Amino acid sequence: VSIGSKAVVNGAVYAKNITTGVSSSFTFMPFGRPVQDGIIAKRVADDSEEIAEEDHIIPVEFSLPQNYPNPFNPVTTITYIIPAGVTDRVAINVYDSRGALVKTIVDQFGSPGMYSVVWDGTDTSGNRVSSGVYIYTIQAGEYRKSNKMMLMR
Repeated sequence: VSIGSKAVVNGAVYAKNITTGVSSSFTFMPFGRPVQDGIIAKRVADDSEEIAEEDHIIPVEFSLPQNYPNPFNPVTTITYIIPAGVTDRVAINVYDSRGALVKTIVDQFGSPGMYSVVWDGTDTSGNRVSSGVYIYTIQAGEYRKSNKMMLMR
């Protein structure tokens, strides 16, 4: 991927190498957050300097961005970020609007990084759930965050 001087990226860039073609320095901010907010960033100062595959960027805080697409039918992607140093089991659960568990879509120990999982709008038994608002929650140790999503059949 080559990033020019007027490039604006909203979301994630997945690439083996990222090449910059700008004449002035800039800060590469993974997940759209500045360094002072706790995300490790790579400083790029020279023309066409590469951020190589070996230059791993490791998040230092949890994140649970909004699912995409939202509203959705029939599937949606949930992205989550696990920071360095986490040793707890990570669980992502989907609940209906009454708070009843619909499905556990992630339940494992994870290593630091950004992950995505697809929910196909089914419950634990594989039955299609009805249209409506659902809540997805990530929990690992003391950390817990929830977001709403809407399924439209």
